[in-house]
Amino acid sequence: MRYKSDDPTVQNIEGQVELNLYSGQYAFPDGRYQDGTTSNDTDFFAKTLHLLDIGIRNASSTVIPQVPLIYPEDYRTDKTVEETDYNFEPRLLWWAGRRIGVDGYVNLDGTTAYDFPASFMVNYNDPLGEDPSLSFGNEVLLSGVKVDGIIRRFHLQHLKRLQIGKRLTEWIRWKALEITNLKFSRKIVIDGVKFILQKIDGFKPAGQKMDSVKTALLLDDIPTAEDAARLTTSGFNGYIQNI
Repeated sequence: MRYKSDDPTVQNIEGQVELNLYSGQYAFPDGRYQDGTTSNDTDFFAKTLHLLDIGIRNASSTVIPQVPLIYPEDYRTDKTVEETDYNFEPRLLWWAGRRIGVDGYVNLDGTTAYDFPASFMVNYNDPLGEDPSLSFGNEVLLSGVKVDGIIRRFHLQHLKRLQIGKRLTEWIRWKALEITNLKFSRKIVIDGVKFILQKIDGFKPAGQKMDSVKTALLLDDIPTAEDAARLTTSGFNGYIQNI
């Protein structure tokens, strides 16, 4: 799972690593599926490399500010480009309020300004790892705290279900009230085993003869530490230190 790139600095770096910035990969056990890799791209939002720049830090700040690096050239080799018409894809930013010791004070034109939105992809300055992270892979902050990525937090249990891949077809007599209040997030328990509702096929409206309805189920399971270890993340951090 990965984001698109539209920044020359990121694109040049990514040609040297196995997995792209903020990407993550889950490896199913041998023999579970045919050999090969399936890629899922988030094409609307582009990822953002960050710059930790001591040169813009205010004298009263103890934190080097982290700012989004959106640049029309490779920032590592050319920092003198003057570009006024640089088109880039949408980014997600957020503002958590004034947080002394987390985001850092930025000095602009001799004034102190620190109300800028923080990067929503990964806040590497976050000392506790409580800020949201939109990286698909896990990240390690500057404090050494490890932050779970999107795959670990949101997709791992679904991947575990696909890994087992056990589907069951049952005939269930559904009531009209159950259909009205139907929730696919609610588990169905059969002989003490939990299943995820996938499909109800052939339910008849009120007034018609009520028969059992064909119902497709998927076996539910909880991922283990071994499953989490199947996740591979990017080989480099999403920031450049300009100190």
